[in-house]
Amino acid sequence: MVRRSAALGLLLGACSNDPLAMSEEQMPPGALFEPVCGHEGPHRLLPLAAGEHAHGVDRVDDRLLMSTFFVDPARPLATLPPTLDLAITAVGPCGEAPVELGRGLALTARYDGLVLACGAEGHGAHVLDLEGGSPPRPILHAWCPLRSTDVGLLAVESDPDERLGSLVLLRTPSDPQAEPEVLMDRIRTSRNTFFGPGSGSTTSLWARGTEAVALAEDGTAWRFDLVTGQGELELDGVRELRVSGDGRFVVWQVLEPAEGDPDTPVGPVFLRDRSRGTDAHLLNTHLEWTGNPFAGGYLVLRDDVEGLMVFRLGNDEPEPEPELITLPEGADVRGVLDGDALWLARKVDGWTEELRWLPGEPEPTLIVRHRGVVSRRSDGLEIFEDDDVPAPGEGSLSFQPFDGGPLVRLADHVHASRGRLSDGRILTIVNEDDTEHGPLRLVDPRDGAGGGGGWVRIDARGFVQSPRLNQGDPLDGDLVFATDGGVDGERGVYRARVAG
Repeated sequence: MVRRSAALGLLLGACSNDPLAMSEEQMPPGALFEPVCGHEGPHRLLPLAAGEHAHGVDRVDDRLLMSTFFVDPARPLATLPPTLDLAITAVGPCGEAPVELGRGLALTARYDGLVLACGAEGHGAHVLDLEGGSPPRPILHAWCPLRSTDVGLLAVESDPDERLGSLVLLRTPSDPQAEPEVLMDRIRTSRNTFFGPGSGSTTSLWARGTEAVALAEDGTAWRFDLVTGQGELELDGVRELRVSGDGRFVVWQVLEPAEGDPDTPVGPVFLRDRSRGTDAHLLNTHLEWTGNPFAGGYLVLRDDVEGLMVFRLGNDEPEPEPELITLPEGADVRGVLDGDALWLARKVDGWTEELRWLPGEPEPTLIVRHRGVVSRRSDGLEIFEDDDVPAPGEGSLSFQPFDGGPLVRLADHVHASRGRLSDGRILTIVNEDDTEHGPLRLVDPRDGAGGGGGWVRIDARGFVQSPRLNQGDPLDGDLVFATDGGVDGERGVYRARVAG
């Protein structure tokens, strides 16, 4: 067995700090792998047919659920062909006993020990038999995701092209004989003009615990006690609403529009404190432009003239009133940091400034300046910049800690669709071709003098979505990757144990 630290020393000692100085072909295959599943190197979990590509791995007890999609193998993936089909296949941790669980379905959630999947377009929920002995069992004719509650699954059942349906509660989804209980008819379906169907935070249906709020065709908003199934009128004259995660606040737009396009009209929007039964006017806008407006102790709404409007909720005050916050000039809101500080961004002379600002402070604090694309991690910001790498969709990666430490160069060359492992290493392809494959690398930001990270090759023909296969660490530290024939010339999904 070759230990990872020794292997890295051999590899990095043979090349300069520039990760492109050594060609992919010069990387010794298999030198970094420990035995797994009885094989000295990577072990194939699932063969892939021509035109089949893996995009997800989920672990349920001792089974792996492999999600794949099919395209015309004669067309390059980069031409964005339509997906011909979807498949979900269950295998053991080493690929044992493969069985196809369903076609045309995508995994969506789990509930009370059940694994749920929905139709390819997001409509129609099914329960999967993980042993493959029975076909997928349809349970609700509704948009996904379903609302999980303490007493069952909640949804608005309707045909995919309908705007209205029946609010139903399936109390015992594990019982094949169970029928959904109809709570009310003529309820708005879980879809939104701007955010698409089924989106959890951008529709007029909310549920938590044993309570739900739903919006009817006539503009009445109803609160339901899901234990009894009884509903009571809560608001009237409502066009659209959003409910906070804890259920205390409701943002709602009046039914009658004030102005604008008849399909996306502007109207008065109010904040209701359900604990006090009070309503406060916020602004005039069209609420469908806003997804989930609740962010920490703030409310963020979109106005077609002013842009994002930020209000402080004052959750901890005995009688909170929403307070409009005037942002620093030129700044926009990205999110909320610890201690109710706002994370802002603004453009200055071709640069993007990431800012930390607590309302009331005279000036925001600069976190970092960059010319790339930023993503948030728990302890700082990752910055992806493509200036140094000519390949489209590929560039360098840096990290700026929130605590004010120095900017750290993580990698000189990664793909935009990279992935972080639990130990901080980065899985990425480079030099992507028109089939969305390329050399698959594992980058360790801790290695490599002068920054930029040390790297080792995992596979010569890795799939661009291989980093996604490792989300949630389904194999307890082992890598999962898809290849177009880089391992022994066989297409498939592989399990690899990297030494170290």
